[in-house]
Amino acid sequence: MAVKKEKCECGGRIKYTGKYAAKQLVDVRVLTDITEYREYEGVCECCRKSVSNRAPINDVMTYGSNIKSLSSMLTMEGCVSINRTRQMISELTGGLVNLSEGTIAKWNKSLARCVAPAIDNIKDKLFMSPVLHKDETGIRIDKKLHWLHVLSNAKCTLYAAHKKRGSEADEQMGVLPAYSGVLVHDHLKSLYKFLCLHAECNAHILRYLKETIESKKRRWAQAMIALLLEAKKMGESNNDKPLSKQIVMDFHKRYDEILASGSREFLKDDIPDYGGEDMNLLRRMKKFKTEHLRYVSDPTVPFDNNQAERDLRMIKAKAKISGCFRASDGGEVFAAIKSYSSTLRKNRLNIFEGIKDAFLGVPLLC
Repeated sequence: MAVKKEKCECGGRIKYTGKYAAKQLVDVRVLTDITEYREYEGVCECCRKSVSNRAPINDVMTYGSNIKSLSSMLTMEGCVSINRTRQMISELTGGLVNLSEGTIAKWNKSLARCVAPAIDNIKDKLFMSPVLHKDETGIRIDKKLHWLHVLSNAKCTLYAAHKKRGSEADEQMGVLPAYSGVLVHDHLKSLYKFLCLHAECNAHILRYLKETIESKKRRWAQAMIALLLEAKKMGESNNDKPLSKQIVMDFHKRYDEILASGSREFLKDDIPDYGGEDMNLLRRMKKFKTEHLRYVSDPTVPFDNNQAERDLRMIKAKAKISGCFRASDGGEVFAAIKSYSSTLRKNRLNIFEGIKDAFLGVPLLC
């Protein structure tokens, strides 16, 4: 839209150059679309046959895929409570659409069933991934403590809600029992029952080493931090290419030497505490040396388990914003929908359109 003054205040005609400065006003309008279908019944005047004209919808009041997708996106992706979602939709539509909490909950359950084929495809892709990340966190379902498990990589996310932490839930997720790649985790011992390769999260180890320095003033812990970070920096500067065997062997040798010096340092204590945290850390790093240094020999293995931790942050936000899941199956519904939406986001696909396609029976990622 161009608004030009034709005349100056003095009365003279204004001559414009071809140049202009463009400014744009961007806004959003929410329109409520209500379509009324009328059904008629009649009788043929000739043959007396009854004729019915049926509407393309069955119920007296039917909601379209757009409003279903909006409500599910707010509750699941936006972590908004069902009650607040109901209020927001009513206010956005000027009071024309007043949903019940039960209706929104029913739509979420329906969406969880609709995305089931996409979830199967996500599992297949995770199974073929060379590296996976695993973690879990506590959630409240029906006022009881449950666990939300995540198995993920940079492109796919799989969530599962379970009453227990550990291998029982991991088996039910259906990926790890036959997985043969590298599984990165935070020293979850139950995961070691699976026969894949394992890699320990070194971000956690750095925190434990720093605590050892602060509490016990251990020199070996400071040397170990320097070694782990040096190997990380060298791998990153090598542009994701494998380090030479000699360099890898050198890091392993220095790792052993640091642990040996840690044992000698421990024995110098007046009263050595063999059950103390620093000694337990020494034992752990010795026993799981291969898992802690796997990122040194394999450039596809990351230094830490940040991928899984990032994928779990949203559940903390949901707990703060909308509290626990009241229904017994609320965690399962959330896990299914969130697996779908998280994977859509990682693949730069439109989440709203993806949810709408799922409601229409053609979910993406299939």
